[in-house]
Amino acid sequence: MLQRLRKVEPYWYIILAIALVAGGIYTNHLITHETPGRVAITLPLIDLPIYWYGVLIVGGIMLGAYAVTFEIRRRGLDPEHVWGGLTWALVLAVIGARLYHILTPPPSMCRSLGICSALDFIKDPIKLIDFRGGGLGIYGAIVGGILGVYLYGRRYKIDWLAYADVGSYGLALGQFVGRWGNFFNQELYGRPSDLPWAVYIEHPLPAYAESHNFHPAFLYESLWNLLTFLVLFTLARRAGDRLLRGELLGLYLIMYPIGRILMETIRLDSPSFVINGQDTGINIAMALAGAAIVLVSGALLVRRRARAGEQAG
Repeated sequence: MLQRLRKVEPYWYIILAIALVAGGIYTNHLITHETPGRVAITLPLIDLPIYWYGVLIVGGIMLGAYAVTFEIRRRGLDPEHVWGGLTWALVLAVIGARLYHILTPPPSMCRSLGICSALDFIKDPIKLIDFRGGGLGIYGAIVGGILGVYLYGRRYKIDWLAYADVGSYGLALGQFVGRWGNFFNQELYGRPSDLPWAVYIEHPLPAYAESHNFHPAFLYESLWNLLTFLVLFTLARRAGDRLLRGELLGLYLIMYPIGRILMETIRLDSPSFVINGQDTGINIAMALAGAAIVLVSGALLVRRRARAGEQAG
């Protein structure tokens, strides 16, 4: 028994601990309707609050990268490139995430702050970099992060897809942790619900002011990301030698959009396409997710058929 435990890679204990703590906090929330405060700590002297949202996102990123280093080392690759590539990926991910938010502000920003489009950000340029006021979009972060890994690979002349494949399940693991930041912020909830696991929101959106119990969309997405991590991890370990380069990354780019489409069916405050000043009612996140699923699935299928043709020839 002890021998088996010693073979378990240490990040699994961290994942288990996070799951148990998160489960305990959420269970207490369901019983008491209390949500822990947004501030994790306040830095002395400068009186600067550090929010749980940022702590959990950074913690998730570090855990994901740490887990990835074990598989990278097992494949005979250099784990130092994981941390080097992560730096490049993070810079471009933050830029991409901010750009996506600026281009697709949620309806609540239009009602509360008068920011209804990217033009409203340009009118008040300081808002373009007001990160502490909120505003990062995961789609932009994913695209920016992948671009960062690609550029890092080109710069250091390494097989960037080999690292991106394994990094894809690290990304899913990081999202599993990071989504809990939305719980502390009392955001990312869905339609009103009377389900036993409904999240209690003290100050909901004005249109739902009479309700306090909602679908915990953040929780659903967190669990979907955990499932994505487990699927990708299992494939990496058990079928890695049969997969083509880029297929694990491609599968992530299919699984995450599927989960996002499911979440968007219950989420509130999602932006939609506006044409000539008219709201089309077409959910931007769902449309982009659907396009990603079709394009990536098609690309993977074409590559598989091309490889089969080469082997047959």
